[in-house]
Amino acid sequence: MRIVVLGGGFAGLEFVESARRIIPDAEITMIEKRDKFLYIPSNPEILSGKVTPDGISGDLRKFAEKHRANFVREEVTSVDFASNLVTTTGREIPFDYCVVTIGAEQSYFGIPGAQEHSHSVYSLEDTIKAKVALDRLPKSVAVVGAGLTGVEVLGELLDFFKDKGVDGKVYLVEALQKVLPGFRDNVSNYVHEFFNKRGVEIMLNKIVKEVKAGVLSFADGSKLDFEMLIWTAGVKSCSLSEKLDLPKDRRGWIETETSLLIKGKKDVAAIGDVASISFDEEIAGKNVEEAERQAKHLAKNLRLLDAGKPLKPYKPINTIKYPRTFISLGEDQGVLLTKRLFLKGKLIYRMKKRLEKKYMARFE
Repeated sequence: MRIVVLGGGFAGLEFVESARRIIPDAEITMIEKRDKFLYIPSNPEILSGKVTPDGISGDLRKFAEKHRANFVREEVTSVDFASNLVTTTGREIPFDYCVVTIGAEQSYFGIPGAQEHSHSVYSLEDTIKAKVALDRLPKSVAVVGAGLTGVEVLGELLDFFKDKGVDGKVYLVEALQKVLPGFRDNVSNYVHEFFNKRGVEIMLNKIVKEVKAGVLSFADGSKLDFEMLIWTAGVKSCSLSEKLDLPKDRRGWIETETSLLIKGKKDVAAIGDVASISFDEEIAGKNVEEAERQAKHLAKNLRLLDAGKPLKPYKPINTIKYPRTFISLGEDQGVLLTKRLFLKGKLIYRMKKRLEKKYMARFE
C-alpha cells in the first residue's frame, strides 16, 4: 500500500505515526515544503522570548526516518486524482491512497492594506519578523482579532513590555461583541476583565475597513493610530487547497464523509484544519486535539478499506459548539475550558507547557 501524505503539521505527523503502527508494511511518503515542524500553539511566546524558534521546531526528516517514512521536502504543484499521481517541484509520486493534511493560512478577508501593514504569528517566518519589529519597542501595538490566538498574543505582548520596563500601549480590536467570541460568556467575561485590569484598551464591535501605515480605519468612521499591528483575525483554506479539484464547502474547506474520505473519492482523505468534518450536526473544531484524533481514526479506516471491510464513522469531540482548549494569558496564567469545566490559574499554564514539552519530545 502506497500512502502519500500532503503536509507535515499536527495531522500529518500523527497520521504517519499511527499508520506505521497500524499498517506496518505500508510505503509512506510525507511531502512538505519546509523541513521543520512548528508547534504553532506556542508561537505567541516567541514574541515575549519565553520560547525560541528552535525550541518549538522539530526536524521532519528525522521524524520520518524514525517512522520508516520517506520525506520529500518539495512543494506540491498539482494532484491528478484520476491517475493517482502527485506532482511536486521536483518529481512525480504515485499513490494508492492520498491523505491531505495541508492546513490553513492567515486570512485578511480582502481588507485593503491588512496584509501589507500587519504582522502575523501563523508561520514561523512571520512570527520571527513580528519579534524583530517588537524588539524595536513600538509605543503602541494593536492586535486585530480577539479569538484564541489574539488573546494569547495579547498576554505575551504585555509580558514583553513589562520585562523590558517599557510602558507600551496595547489595543485589542474585535469585530464582534465580545472577547473570545467562540466561547462561553463566563470565559469571555473573565478574559475581558483580566486584560482590562492589565491596561489593555479593548475595542469591540469594530469592523476594520482599511489599513494604512500606522492607521486602522473602521466601518463606523473612526480610526486608530498604531506603531505596530498584529493580525490574528481568522484563517482560510491554503492556496494549494484552492487549486485542488476537490469538493469544498462555502468557506473553501474540503468536504469529507464521516469516514474522513473526501466526498466522491474512494482513495483520498482529508484531515486537520483543511477539512470540513461533521457528524450529527456537530462540526469538528480546527485544533490540535481534533487533528490528532482524526489522523488516528483515518489510519484505522485505511486499514479497513484496504481489507475490503466497512469503514467506521468519525465523531468529533472538540467541536465548534463545545470547544475545549488551553489558553495562556501571560503572567504565567492560563485557562482550561471543556464542555463542563472552566478552570484558571498558574497550574493551568504549567499544564499547557507540559503538553508542549511532551509533544516536542517526539523529535528527540
